[in-house]
Amino acid sequence: MKIFTLFAFASLITLSAYAQPSAPAVDEDTGAPPVMLLEGGDIQPVLAELEGKVVVLNMWATWCVPCVKEMPDLLKLREEYREKGVELVLLSMDDPEDLESKVYPFLIEHQIKFTTYLRDGGKDMDFINGIDTDWSGAIPFTVIYDRQGNKRTTITGRHTFEDFEKYVKKAL
Repeated sequence: MKIFTLFAFASLITLSAYAQPSAPAVDEDTGAPPVMLLEGGDIQPVLAELEGKVVVLNMWATWCVPCVKEMPDLLKLREEYREKGVELVLLSMDDPEDLESKVYPFLIEHQIKFTTYLRDGGKDMDFINGIDTDWSGAIPFTVIYDRQGNKRTTITGRHTFEDFEKYVKKAL
């Protein structure tokens, strides 16, 4: 019985890592959005929740200068294209133990109020290949999916709002 209870609890925790809350709740005290752990780089459950939308998936980290510099452009893209069916998914490559000390402060400072994802602490190459087998692991890295969930574009390195907009318009 103890083994079954432990297995059921572990399954619940694993499934909650893929949950996409329909109305993410920002912490009222800190202003931090929900952060979900993405295990093994399996982005498919997240994409399935966003079926019918163009998805801009951006891998970033608080310690990555180009990532930090392009974040305002990504947030502007989200603001201007959300009503057109474009969804921005941010996936932090920071270590899970840096959630409280680095990731939350960054999200609060940039007023990011939507669900964000954090990579699990597993093997780097397994995670990278789980996201995209063509990805070297360099960040920032952005993948744009069309409304049917097909990968349309991959972008490595820092880009501007105009760059992202060009790729999103092609996917629309």
